[in-house]
Amino acid sequence: MNFSSGALDVLKILNDNGYEAYIVGGAVRDALMGVPCHDTDIATNAKTADIMRVFSSFKVIPTGEKHGTMTVIKDGVSYEITTYRTDGEYGDCRHPKDVSFVSSIYDDLKRRDFTVNAMAYSKSSGLIDLFGGQEDIKTKTIRAVGDPLKRFDEDGLRILRAVRFASKLGFSIEEKTLAAMHEKYANIYKLSAERVFSETTEILSGAHSDLALDKYSYFIFCAVPEIQPEYKFDQMNRSHAYDVYEHTVRTVKLCEERIPVVLWALLFHDAGKPFTAVLGRDGQRHFPDHWLVSCDIAKKALTRLKASNAFIDEVCCLVKNHDDLWLGGKPHIKRLLRDHGRTYIEHLFVVKKADLYAHSEFGINRFEHFYYNSLRQYREIIDNDECYSLSALKISGEDVKSLGYDGKKVGETLNKALDAVIDEKIPNEKTALLNFIKENG
Repeated sequence: MNFSSGALDVLKILNDNGYEAYIVGGAVRDALMGVPCHDTDIATNAKTADIMRVFSSFKVIPTGEKHGTMTVIKDGVSYEITTYRTDGEYGDCRHPKDVSFVSSIYDDLKRRDFTVNAMAYSKSSGLIDLFGGQEDIKTKTIRAVGDPLKRFDEDGLRILRAVRFASKLGFSIEEKTLAAMHEKYANIYKLSAERVFSETTEILSGAHSDLALDKYSYFIFCAVPEIQPEYKFDQMNRSHAYDVYEHTVRTVKLCEERIPVVLWALLFHDAGKPFTAVLGRDGQRHFPDHWLVSCDIAKKALTRLKASNAFIDEVCCLVKNHDDLWLGGKPHIKRLLRDHGRTYIEHLFVVKKADLYAHSEFGINRFEHFYYNSLRQYREIIDNDECYSLSALKISGEDVKSLGYDGKKVGETLNKALDAVIDEKIPNEKTALLNFIKENG
């Protein structure tokens, strides 16, 4: 098993000072799976005061001293070190009212969520696997430690964490564990909005998000009920091969960049379709202005989940514009660039590509060339430094003032000139711009 030299050094420092220490949790799981580990948690019989003393030459942060957790910074890397403990009664389906510090790693492992996360490792003891975590990794199984009903009563977030691990690892949830999740689903509603948002973001970001969103959709709808109307809603349109929810799941899977704001935009991009569907004379369903309704749904849901205003604004903007990227040619793209910037436009292309390839073969053939034409136009704008902002305009406020304008008329006139350049009515040249202002001011 491969662990970072830094993590092994932390174990050695604790051992050299007379304490037991083990790498625990996800780091052990990832090592067994041969995948990179980004966070290393360590369990020890040292108390917090002992940890402070042993690592006195390092930066130590009391991240959860009440629960026995300290964070040690070594060579710029954080290591969360927690005293062996058992948890007391849970009063809010999330946090224990109290903890008891214990002397055995075996007692500590019993309190953990899933078998694949309940293993420990040290050089002296090797791998400690009390609950069959290795076997569950081999069979790609997520199984609760001990009584699953008790685990989900202790911490309702574990229900969403099970779905998150399905998304991240591509594992299936064991039958009894899944049954307990269904029985205890209401505990999700007791969680803070911030935790639900964070955990759902992790689910969307997983390499196997389609498995999680499809197979465990019930819990996704508990977390984000605003998208449940999409489920099994037939689009009845030859450009689409899937119902609205299946299409949404595919867009998230096809998303080439696992950027949270993009993934959330894809989750909501067609949420308005069930509320805007009309049957056309062609016998097919159409969804006029569904993007506006989708935008409203996204805003209400993300506000409820206490996402940041900036995050909500970009998601809503991506949702609102996801269906009109290729309308209006270069002038439209330039206005989007002017109003929102390059990062937003690049996110919009990611959204649109995922959306496009989640259509039917007919729909892909119908719209594909529009996508690539828009992408080509965007790249031309950037590569050729084409003007789309006031800062790139070849005249300044002083030039406008020299023509007799003052106050707010200066800004209005500059914007009018910029619009003319964007619409390709005049070139971005000083003489042409000044003549335009003289003739149209």
